Amino acid sequence: MAVSYTAKEISTEWSVSPKNFGFVFSAGLIGMGLGALVLAPLADRAGRKALIVICLVLMGVTSLLTSLVDSMAMLIAARIITGLGLGCLLACINVLAAEYASSKTRNFWVSFVGSGYPAGAMLSGLFADFVIVQYGWRMLFIVVGLLTLLVVPLAIFYLRESFDFLLKKQPKNALVRINKIFRSMNMEALETLPQKTPSTSNSSIVNLFSTDLKRSTCIMWIAFFFCFGSFYFLTSWIPKLASDFGFSDALAIYAGLIFNLGSMLGVLSQGYLSTKLGIKGVIGFYLILGGVLMFLFGLFTNQILLLCLFACIGFGIQGGLIGLYAISVNVYNTSIRSTGIGWAIGMGRFGAILGPVVGGIFISHGFSTGANFMLFAIPCILAGIIILFVQLNRKS
Repeated sequence: MAVSYTAKEISTEWSVSPKNFGFVFSAGLIGMGLGALVLAPLADRAGRKALIVICLVLMGVTSLLTSLVDSMAMLIAARIITGLGLGCLLACINVLAAEYASSKTRNFWVSFVGSGYPAGAMLSGLFADFVIVQYGWRMLFIVVGLLTLLVVPLAIFYLRESFDFLLKKQPKNALVRINKIFRSMNMEALETLPQKTPSTSNSSIVNLFSTDLKRSTCIMWIAFFFCFGSFYFLTSWIPKLASDFGFSDALAIYAGLIFNLGSMLGVLSQGYLSTKLGIKGVIGFYLILGGVLMFLFGLFTNQILLLCLFACIGFGIQGGLIGLYAISVNVYNTSIRSTGIGWAIGMGRFGAILGPVVGGIFISHGFSTGANFMLFAIPCILAGIIILFVQLNRKS
């Protein structure tokens, strides 16, 4: 979110139009798409923990390097590399959460982990205005880069590899690693590993289109594409659009903060309701709710009401978006879970890439804020409808 909070300052300093700055937003999303498509599947072979640590280092270092850029080309390159780490990380952390949760509470815990995304965006919004005003936009990237690197030793020493992965893939020293995890959880150690199940294909990507998964894979890809397009239009342009409504610079930044506060509440409530009422219906409702509220946005002019509406839109759309991660966890089994989620996220990134660029083009051509919100409400509503038809894997 740091690039969204600094967009106005960078654009002013470098004399960049909103249309062209949309490519900066999309650069990070291109990197996230590549990270999900190319790096995340490696977690099904190398393990979840190793990829998480590598991604954290990559994100932290390139965030620090972003503070040194002095041209659009360098900024775009830095955003692509940062996105590589984030795209892979999002897939891996959701997979790891799912594989440590029971089947009854899995939807809640995957959503709970996903709530870290809006929480981080909200916290960065709290100090973004102060840091930018006092020290300039470059300092914000230094702060978030250092905070990311501080998580690396925590991940190395406290994060456990998925024992589900170790049992089924059985890499080197799998039995020793599993028993170490089991002892830390006060579980009985294993004497031998279970018989390893042979892979049905040399390409796990091909497995995503097996007879049982073909329809669900297509639905997940389309739903992620639509939802990501709407969501990243919002997160990229909310401060700018709020400013167009007459919000002060500080209040425009807080509009993003309010959006993410609503998002965090939406994610947590969605996770709880999904365990009680069934995940597909709840996620569909949240996405349709977010889309309907976006469609109504242009009818309001009062700033207080607009801030409340920002929170409610975040509640619906990100509650539903994080729910898509939980649904994808329930679609794919352990052997291809990182690949399945990674490719679903990667396909979604194409929508995320288009969202900010299309939004920037429309803003540059004088489209009203209300018209933009109405346009991007449509894919959000469609995502809520089609997700109702996905088939879950009850044995995963």
